[in-house]
Amino acid sequence: MKKSIYSIFIFSIAISCVVQAEEPVSFIDPNLKACVEVHLGITDPTPTEMLSLTEFDCSGSGIINLTGLENAGYLQNLDLSDNKISDISPLSELTSLTILNLGYNQISDISPLVTLTNLTELKMFINQITDISAIAGLTNLTNLQASDNQISDISPLSGLTNLEILSLGQNQISDISPLAALTNLTELWANNNQITDISVVAGFTNLTKLALHNNQINDISAVSSLTNLKQLHLNNNQISDISFVSGLTNLMTIGLSSNLISDISPVLGLTNLQLLNLADNQIVDISAVSALTNLMWLYLDRNQISDITPISALTNLTLLWLYENQITDISAVGTLRNLTSLWLHDNQITDISPVGTLTNLSTSLNMSDNQINDITAISALKYLRRLYLDNNQISNISTLSELTLLMELSLESNHITDISALSGLTDLTSLHLGNNHIIYISPLAALTNLTDLQIENNHVKDILALLGLNNLTLLDLQGNLIIDISAVSELTTLTSLYMGDNLISDIFGLSGLTNLKELQLNANYIRDISALSNLSTVEFLCLQDNNISDISSLAELTNLILLELDENNLNEASYCEHLMLIIMNNPEAEIIYDPCPYNCTTE
Repeated sequence: MKKSIYSIFIFSIAISCVVQAEEPVSFIDPNLKACVEVHLGITDPTPTEMLSLTEFDCSGSGIINLTGLENAGYLQNLDLSDNKISDISPLSELTSLTILNLGYNQISDISPLVTLTNLTELKMFINQITDISAIAGLTNLTNLQASDNQISDISPLSGLTNLEILSLGQNQISDISPLAALTNLTELWANNNQITDISVVAGFTNLTKLALHNNQINDISAVSSLTNLKQLHLNNNQISDISFVSGLTNLMTIGLSSNLISDISPVLGLTNLQLLNLADNQIVDISAVSALTNLMWLYLDRNQISDITPISALTNLTLLWLYENQITDISAVGTLRNLTSLWLHDNQITDISPVGTLTNLSTSLNMSDNQINDITAISALKYLRRLYLDNNQISNISTLSELTLLMELSLESNHITDISALSGLTDLTSLHLGNNHIIYISPLAALTNLTDLQIENNHVKDILALLGLNNLTLLDLQGNLIIDISAVSELTTLTSLYMGDNLISDIFGLSGLTNLKELQLNANYIRDISALSNLSTVEFLCLQDNNISDISSLAELTNLILLELDENNLNEASYCEHLMLIIMNNPEAEIIYDPCPYNCTTE
């Protein structure tokens, strides 16, 4: 009897062991499997072990197939954003989910989401979704982000009355009336659609953020009731009357650029504003802004403004854009001591002395396209990082030697001959000196942090100063008097090199520039292009107007997008053999050459 009981006991243990020996979950996608294993800290997890996953972030992991994830039945928070997923059917089993991020994938069918009724947050931006009917029953949602899809019909959202945040930007929506019952909304983003009628938003009195920019709206009367708004974005519509914003005194940000506005008096009482964007309108009179003393960012560019006196009281401004207006007198900016960025290009300014008081300018100063010849005042701007003075009447740049923190400097299209003041600006990464009268570039020799150097259309002959500029990725020397290009032979980080319209005949020094993607050598005296045979990464190659006859060196290039060979004297082999090879190796390329003068028919 005892023996029988013992046998039964052993048998029971054996059965129990068999039951416990589960097969591991079968994952089709190795990236998903690897991500699960990292989160669980085990390899080849079983279905039971998958149940321990409650939060799972596998974003940006290159996942394509979700098979196997259906076993994680206790998941509550799942992030699968930034993958390559198209089929989400395994998610239908994950009914415990409350937070799901599917953004930035390749999803078009969201029907598997219909069972996920516990979801409170769903992100599915940047996909290929057209039909959102599957989420009509997800009434617990408080946050839905579906921007950057192909949605036109939003009627399935009509019953999602718990929504507080709704993002529908960059879709194909014209009718937002189905949202009428969503009165709990605090944020609505419906920018970049085809909306004309916004009357429905009048009922969204809890809104603090409303984005309707890039639509076709002309009547904004509905916003007048939204007194809790702190952010209102209406840029790029067809609005002319902004009187309806006058009572929105809680606004801190308002965007009204690219509309048809001329009268801005309704903003007079919006004294909590910190950011005001009225760029690209039809504004002449800006007196209404004088009371907005909390402003930190003000955009008034691309209007018809000549008098900027009202801005003198806005001493909290850190950014001011007034470019493309009709301004001559900038004395009002002299009081704006907190400015870090000032853009005044494309005006009619001659006297820039008021900027001399703006010693906190650090981010950028743009005064290109004016009538400036004296830049002495700029010497006080010791912390300035970016300075743009293109297309003025400047000849003396000695004052720039004081600006030792400059990283970007553009002085194109002036009357500059002497650039010795630049020799100490060793923080420069970008320097544009094109279209001046410069002969000697030796002061540039110490500027070893340069990545972008443009000296086109000057009178430069000697480029030896470039020898040590080993960080350059873009070099523009076209339109000079250069014969010897050996100085560029060591600049192996170059990806773009422009040397057209010079006096170059020998290009042997280019053979080691194997990172080049763009190479311009047009209008020179080049015969031998054998040095180009190693430049396998070249995509844009301009050899127009030279003395080239043999193009066999180009036959092995396979990454060409554009090749210009016209205005040369290509020989018969080039036309009848090598050109055909180039076309075969670069079937998508645009190849420009003169009509063939030979009979290339193969017998």
